[in-house]
Amino acid sequence: MFGTRIVATAILLVSYGAALGAGPELYPGAKTAGWVTRCLAAGKKKVPIAADKIYVTEYYVTPDPFGRVVEFYEKFGPARPSGDVQKLPNGATAQLTRFFPEGPVAGTMVTVQRPAVCGRDMKEVHDVTLIQVRRKNQKK
Repeated sequence: MFGTRIVATAILLVSYGAALGAGPELYPGAKTAGWVTRCLAAGKKKVPIAADKIYVTEYYVTPDPFGRVVEFYEKFGPARPSGDVQKLPNGATAQLTRFFPEGPVAGTMVTVQRPAVCGRDMKEVHDVTLIQVRRKNQKK
């Protein structure tokens, strides 16, 4: 009986710890794309960012509309529209909203953007919604 309690407590603690570190779920159907990986790899070679040692960033795309993706993430926390305006080469403006699902100091930030823009020159524009998930790096 004592052994069963220990096992049950261990399972509970592992589940609780996993839930704390998990953060928000990924938007259904969002996936990684080769061009995102290629684009970001090229950008990091040119401009290494010190935050890359503190944070792990994952990128996903979906063809779904910006508003639907924003609505999905609002269940994890309030939307915080960005004051950053990204002007595209064709004169349009990219939509950009951020979420801090566990609060601003918890370490997870989700950014939703449409269209997805690649490269410092912003000439590679993809008509998809880009989801950026940035979490604190758990490696010590």
